[in-house]
Amino acid sequence: MMTNPGNSGGAPTGSWPVRLIKRVRNWVYKTAVFVLNAFFLRNRRWYYPGFYGTDAPGVLLLKNLLAPQRLLTKLAYGRWGGLPPRLSRATPLPSGAKPREWEEAGPYVERLRADGVLFLPGRFAAAAGIIAEKYKARAFPLSDAYWRTMIDPGDDPRILGVITDGLLISIIARYYGSQPFLRNLPHLTVAHPSVTRKEAERKPSDFALCWHYDTVNLVDVHMLVSPVTPEGTRMQYARSSHRRHHAFLGGTHYGDYNPSHAYVSDHYEIIDLCGPPGTAVIVDSNGLHRMEPVKGAFRAEIITSYSPGNSILPTEGFVATSTDNYAVHPNASARTGFDTTGLGALQRRVLEKVAPGSPS
Repeated sequence: MMTNPGNSGGAPTGSWPVRLIKRVRNWVYKTAVFVLNAFFLRNRRWYYPGFYGTDAPGVLLLKNLLAPQRLLTKLAYGRWGGLPPRLSRATPLPSGAKPREWEEAGPYVERLRADGVLFLPGRFAAAAGIIAEKYKARAFPLSDAYWRTMIDPGDDPRILGVITDGLLISIIARYYGSQPFLRNLPHLTVAHPSVTRKEAERKPSDFALCWHYDTVNLVDVHMLVSPVTPEGTRMQYARSSHRRHHAFLGGTHYGDYNPSHAYVSDHYEIIDLCGPPGTAVIVDSNGLHRMEPVKGAFRAEIITSYSPGNSILPTEGFVATSTDNYAVHPNASARTGFDTTGLGALQRRVLEKVAPGSPS
């Protein structure tokens, strides 16, 4: 997630030029937020206390000028400005044979570019039931928070097959125009809400109820392990909102980071991420999305994040720790690498940054 810019010069942190720059920057931020609140955010259906996020082009231009990190990261990895991989920090696609699904991926890529979300119904139907049984997806009780289990695909060929699937990787590679990489280990995420949305709004909750966007450049794949319906617990996505260059000046919760539900409803078509078990939903997480919890309605999915190279998470830290509602499956405790036999170069390289010891 983007943060406000820090010092990029060579002067010591405590020196007077740095202090002056920080004071001027903070003054500019506060002035900009005041101006936005006083003059732009007048319609209380779209903006009301706590939710000052907006996709208005003029406001986004101002915010990107004041806090350009996300835009610069897009530029650095060829996601904005048309910079080819050889001139950017992105990794060019490997030469040689592509997955056999490479050409098939073309129409899907165009749909993903247009909508920011793409459904592959039942793509992994054969694996979904086995995965649900192996990881005891149905065993998680009611809770007002997600249950997350980090999984090691090096010990589970079905999970490895999902995250390196030829069609999936071809779509993401063509979408990026460069080599995609696994950002971290996939995890089973279970939502079994013990509260309604209104109840969850009245107290701190782990559920991502507010409309928001994620770390820049990421593409997430949600493989549904359980059936998900429009009436049940589900994720929602604002169609085509990924086309905006989102930025924020204030805090990441209840500031200019989050738009109101009324604003999103008025400006975008809201898509429910639903389908039968085994459905893969590919999402550009720069688009606006949120969780809609329904009390007692169970949802389980495997979430995998891909990146063109930025914001890779330290895998060893994940497999070594366990926190409340974020467990580590026993198979992740002794990872020695992935068996990449039978995978092409594009698929093997996907694993490089989370399993440096695996053959490429």
